[in-house]
This record gives sequence, C-alpha cells and structure tokens, in this order.
Amino acid sequence: MRGAVLGDPIAHSLSPRLYAAGAGISDFSKIKISAGELADFLEKAGTKWDGFAVTMPLKREAFNCADMADDLAQKVQVVNTLICQPLGKSRMFIGFNTDIGGIVNAITEIAPGRSYKKALILGSGATASSALAALAQLKVAEIEVCARRLAGPGTVFATAHNLGVSLSTHLLAAAPEHIQDTDLLISTLPAGVADEIAAQLAGTDLTGKFLLDVAYDPYPSRLVAAWQAAGGSVIPGKLMLLHQAILQMRLFTGKDPDVEQMRQVL
Repeated sequence: MRGAVLGDPIAHSLSPRLYAAGAGISDFSKIKISAGELADFLEKAGTKWDGFAVTMPLKREAFNCADMADDLAQKVQVVNTLICQPLGKSRMFIGFNTDIGGIVNAITEIAPGRSYKKALILGSGATASSALAALAQLKVAEIEVCARRLAGPGTVFATAHNLGVSLSTHLLAAAPEHIQDTDLLISTLPAGVADEIAAQLAGTDLTGKFLLDVAYDPYPSRLVAAWQAAGGSVIPGKLMLLHQAILQMRLFTGKDPDVEQMRQVL
C-alpha cells in the first residue's frame, strides 16, 4: 500500500512511524501541502495512491475535495482521511473523520465511565468541530466555546447547527474565567496559542478537571504543564493521535493494527 500524511507544517508528524508499526506500511510519507493546494494535489495524484491522512490546515478542504463522505463527516464537514477508490482508469476519494472517534476513545481510556456535565472547547476551526461531535457522543450536558472568531462559515458554530447542539460562546481572552466552571477542557489551538491562557492558571485549583490538548509537539505544552501544576488531570494529545490512527488504519487496510507497537512508537 502507498499513502501519505498531508498538511503544513508536517515535519513533526508521527503518522509514517505509526503506519509502519501498526500496519507494516513502509511506503507512507509526509507531504507538505499548504492551505488552498489540496485540490490541485489530488487532481495530479491519479491512481498511484491508496489514501491520505489529512492534518491542519486541510481538513475542511479535504471535505470539499471528497467525492463522497460518510454521514458524520458530512455533519461536521471535516475530513481527516481520504481513501482512494479506483474506477477503471480513474478514481474517487471517499472522506471519513476519525478525529471524532479518536477524541472519544482517548477521553474514555483515561477516565472510563466518567461523565462530564460541562465542557469547554478552545478554538473554532476544523478540530473544534470534531471535538464538538465527540462531546455530543459523550452526552456532555453543557458545551462552551472560546475562540478568536465566533461566527462565519467553516467554524464550529455551523457544525453545532448541523448536529443540533446548543453552544455558549466567548472570546478566547475570556477563557481563564470560564475554565474554573468546566469539567473537561479541549484545546484545539495550534501550539503556543494557549500560552497566555496557561500563564493565567497559576494559583488556581483544577483538581478533578481534565484537559485534552490536541497539540502534541512540543510536549508538554505550557497549557499542559500549567494544568498539571494546578492539580488537573491530562489526556495527552498523542493519545488522540493514536486512537484516530487506529480507526484510520482499519479504513486503509480492513484489518486491526498492532496497537501495542503503535503505543511503543508514541
């Protein structure tokens, strides 16, 4: 099989090592594709690829580029997996979202059976939309979003409408005052963007509260370090990466990957 992970930046991606360890796929590369370039790349890709993992900032573009998408991907309008289906001399791309299941499974691994009354999402982009769908699956009663952009197409707010989920919204600068009232925080912000929020957590008590920071490089982030220093529990971003990759590899290969080998890589 031949595949690749697409995104920008991409040098830090662990996907090729995970695919080698979990599914024995050695021909899995990293390709830098910047925003706005995905459609042209896929058009030129032809039939020589079996599929692609898609990361920031391409997950909404991937949805728009997919010839078909599964039901959940259609609701969130976010795709992180493109499977190539040959059609004679042509091909079609089928889109899936394994980030949602990856978030759900990462959270439940760390705190199995735990319920959350209130959750807060930092960010409003593609991964925030997947996080919202995951929280809906976990039946979180109350969900808030803190973001720099609080409206417009291609945001978590359009996803909330598609899912029939109610949201409370605040500007990102107000996040520290809302963290105290939440049971579960999911940061979908790029590395470093939450540093100012982390600095304001000093002296707070976050005992019994959980954080999933999806940015896993570098680790620990300042947000993770501040959360732990305040007594909070952490769900590592690499754990989300692992669980979404497990689901992704099943789509690529039709088989269960070697999860223990993947954990050793991480």
